[in-house]
Parts: sequence; structure tokens; C-alpha cells
Amino acid sequence: MTLFHVVTVAGHHVDDSGSSRGISNTADLGFLLKARSEHQVAITGGKTVRAEKLNSTSRCALCLVSNSLTSLSLPLMHPADGHDVLLASSNPELLVAASEKIGIECIEIKEGLPLAQQLVQSLGALGLKRILLEGGPELIRAFVFDQLIDEVHLTVTRSSTELSSEEARSIVSSISYLPNANDTLAVSFDGVNNYLVWFPSGVAA
Repeated sequence: MTLFHVVTVAGHHVDDSGSSRGISNTADLGFLLKARSEHQVAITGGKTVRAEKLNSTSRCALCLVSNSLTSLSLPLMHPADGHDVLLASSNPELLVAASEKIGIECIEIKEGLPLAQQLVQSLGALGLKRILLEGGPELIRAFVFDQLIDEVHLTVTRSSTELSSEEARSIVSSISYLPNANDTLAVSFDGVNNYLVWFPSGVAA
């Protein structure tokens, strides 16, 4: 599983409106779309979908993790781009409504069991094994806890110069929900963003 995330050099993952749109840019979006095209499914949460106003799965299937009935009205739940949308939830009422009224593929999440492991196993059973994680801190933390993230791609915006390894590690360590950066950490700079890549297990995926 690959985690794709964006933060500012100050470590913020959203702007004042609660969206990452204000801290992202065209170059970062290009990397995200490329990452989606290289994976079979992207996992994200309901809060992220609402904040980002996502209305398309774009490049791969998307698995929405949500327990809110308001998710049924999200434009994303009625895709027009030909890509699949899956709903993962522990809310029986939401699962029934999504399956019967919208025709969405549903994944039942059992309370008391690790969320991340259930998602990976359920998606794998559907043949979706190349997974991209795009969620917010809460969702990322669940996958970090279960040690399911193989590769991290972190875009650092609002930086005018290339980060040193020490500066990059400092940013990562200041963000509590991210996997620790180890000796595999690599940093590249395109004049706009710093791109940090590392493998939490120490071994390339």
C-alpha cells in the first residue's frame, strides 16, 4: 500500500477552510493523478471527500470509508467517469441504502476489529491489491498502527529551496500520524515542491 499525502513546510495538511486544495498546486496534483493511474483503488474518508469536494474517482476505483447517511448525497456516489466506487461502513442502514438504492459495491466493517486490516482484506478479495491511501490523519493513523503502509509519498509545498535530509526528517517527525522516516528517505525538489519518499519497513515495495 502506498500513502500519498501533502503538507506545507510548516507541517499543515489543510488550509483554513479544512481543505488541502489551498496548500496543493498543479505539480502536486499531477503527481497524485499519476499515482492513481498506477493503483487499482484509492481509499479515502468521508471528511476528506466533503472537504475536497471530490466528484470524480479519476484514474482508479475509489473506496469511501464513512458511517454517515449524508454520504449518499455526495456527487462521488454517482460517478459518471466509468470508475467504480465502493463504500466501506459499519452502519447497516447506510450499507443497505447504498447497495439497494444506488447500486454501490459495499464492504461491511465490523466493530471491534482493526479497520485497516478489514479494508485491505476486503479489497484484496475483490482483486484490488494495488492500494493508494489518500485519507486524512485519522484514517492514515489506522493504517500506520497496523503497519500496512509499504511506501510513503509526501509532497511538501510552500518551500522555496530543496530540503536537506535533516530538515525533511524534522517535518516528518513533527506530524504524529505519519510513519517514521528511516534511512530509505529520499528528497527531490522541482523548484516548487519537495517530494519525500520512503519505505517504512526499510525495504522497497
